[in-house]
Amino acid sequence: MERRTAKKLFLIPVYVFVLLAIYFFIVYATPSSFVTSDLFIFGIVSFIACLAATVFCIIISKVSSQNERKLVDVVKTGEYQFMQTNITPLAFCERSGSIVWANDAFRSISDGHYDVGKNICGLFTEITKQSLHDATADPTIVMSSYEGKVYQVKLLCVNKNDYEDIKDLKDEEKIDEKKQSDYVMAICYDETELEAAKLALENSKLAIGLINLDNYDEVSEGLDEFKISVLRSFVERKLSRFASENSGVIKRLEKDKFMLLLDVSHINTITETKSYAQIVEEIRNETAGTENSFTMSIGIGISGRTIEETYDYAKTALNLALGRGGDQIVIKNGKDVSFHGGREGTKEKTKRVRARIKAWSFKEVLDIKERVFIMGHANADVDSFGAALGIYLMALSMDKEAYIVLNSDSLTAPVVELMKLYNETGQYSEKMFISGKAALDLFNKNSMLVVVDHNNEKISQEPKLIEAADTIAIFDHHRVGVNSIQGAVISYIEPNASSTCEMIAEMLEYFDDNIKLKKLEAETLLAGIVVDTNNFTSQTGARTFDVAAFLKQNGAEVSFVRKLLRENFSEIKLVSEAITNTEIYNDSYAIAKFDSSISSQPLVTIALIANELIETRGIKASFALTKIEDKVHISARSIDEVNVQVIMEKLGGGGHHSSAATQIEGVSVDEAIDRLKAVLDSPDLV
Repeated sequence: MERRTAKKLFLIPVYVFVLLAIYFFIVYATPSSFVTSDLFIFGIVSFIACLAATVFCIIISKVSSQNERKLVDVVKTGEYQFMQTNITPLAFCERSGSIVWANDAFRSISDGHYDVGKNICGLFTEITKQSLHDATADPTIVMSSYEGKVYQVKLLCVNKNDYEDIKDLKDEEKIDEKKQSDYVMAICYDETELEAAKLALENSKLAIGLINLDNYDEVSEGLDEFKISVLRSFVERKLSRFASENSGVIKRLEKDKFMLLLDVSHINTITETKSYAQIVEEIRNETAGTENSFTMSIGIGISGRTIEETYDYAKTALNLALGRGGDQIVIKNGKDVSFHGGREGTKEKTKRVRARIKAWSFKEVLDIKERVFIMGHANADVDSFGAALGIYLMALSMDKEAYIVLNSDSLTAPVVELMKLYNETGQYSEKMFISGKAALDLFNKNSMLVVVDHNNEKISQEPKLIEAADTIAIFDHHRVGVNSIQGAVISYIEPNASSTCEMIAEMLEYFDDNIKLKKLEAETLLAGIVVDTNNFTSQTGARTFDVAAFLKQNGAEVSFVRKLLRENFSEIKLVSEAITNTEIYNDSYAIAKFDSSISSQPLVTIALIANELIETRGIKASFALTKIEDKVHISARSIDEVNVQVIMEKLGGGGHHSSAATQIEGVSVDEAIDRLKAVLDSPDLV
């Protein structure tokens, strides 16, 4: 292309001299210009001079062109000789990946197996046809590996015209210029040693672990000092052995807390071999004779820019582990968080000490605020509504301006009915229930936000309220996930509780002696417990029945709850039809599909389907799926053989050991089922 441009530049003076020659001939050498003989002679001489100059330029142009061609040939030949003998692996391929030329260094990568005619995508699997198609003159970097070696491959587009003067590339094998106008050049750099050095450096970094004996006080209660001393020594000895086996050190911080320091390289060993589980089991066996046995939570932080940041990661990880019910390891690596263990159901705490402390703490925070906005999750159910009601009553007892945030398009049928009942009594403010938009308009610096029955901001009734609030309190019974709300002044999360209504009802007993529940209020809280425990059959403990008794004493009638939660005949019919077409996978899992377009409450329907299916003998877990707009919703249930919460977490959701759910965006129901089956088939599920 450069040579053609040079040819055009050479022609410019030729055109100029030709035009001058014509001009002089017309003006001076024609009969009309025979004014004087001197002018005539001048015209003839100028005409001849211009013609001579024109001929001279043409001769120079041809000579220069020949010399340029010889020079280009020499350069191009040298270029290809250099490419052929260069120690850097180099290849040209078509957009499809088919190799059309490669130097000896490239061939040596695969001992000659990948040569002309083979596809480069087979050699480097990380190179896709899409990446080849998208290649431009700006290099695209692809990291790939082959037979244990790591390569950085630069892909860039080259034009065939840049190689048109080369007669021979290698063994008389030419690039076929008729197939396409450009090719992709692949330049490979062996970075095996560099990547090994990076890995060694990464593995030598410090990892900080914080260990918590979750129920130390409950285990040691009732034991004499000698037995407690023996127990402490046993636990510390086992943990010291655990640290030593992983080339780390451990230090007791408090009676039930330890700090673990070790290299990052041992983290995978701990999680893959489940050596931590062996230690926990040994500690449990030692305390097997007591009323309760130890559970242990570990939070590990790695890859912080400083030791302080790594320690903060460890604290965050431990808080996540405890917020998810304990008895597991959580690893925080920068923004990435992974969970290990926690397969068993959370153990119920029989003491109400925490409920009392949280009630008092909430009262202190509430005292300095004027307005309180209480918000549950989207598609509000009775547990979310009942918990919000309990907080509302606490705020009213302190003469605070209180609002329950509910968007009319995000409610279940029982909640709609409850709102109607409360409005009809005439005993509550007309502004008891407000929309998310109205709440945003009223929210000010003297307001606080109380989030109930969820801790994930993405599923709130009005997520913008979380952004607007400086003071946030969270009351929830779902395990904490990676998208949990941060910065709450009070965070009362009890995964071992049956429902958020159970937690709030306990707090009501300690919050203020002047709070007297009305019959409808007690029935609302009881309905929330009934819904989340599936009529006291799931996640139910002694405290659940204690709270139910307390609500019964305040006038709650089970008959009201049963009527409130009854389903329409049309819904029952839809559930039956979906169950008829259920697939039984691996003889253990029931998977049902449901068409959301035929139900006014599709999310409620799939929950009902999952509830019905888990009652089938031999079924370990049940799953019901439906698609609403661009999201596939999955409702999951189990009894005690499978932790459906772990399954749903792997698909981006969460919940409880026996009741969980998730949403998958941008897939069909069948594709979601395929993903679910892949999780069910994974070896680390059990």
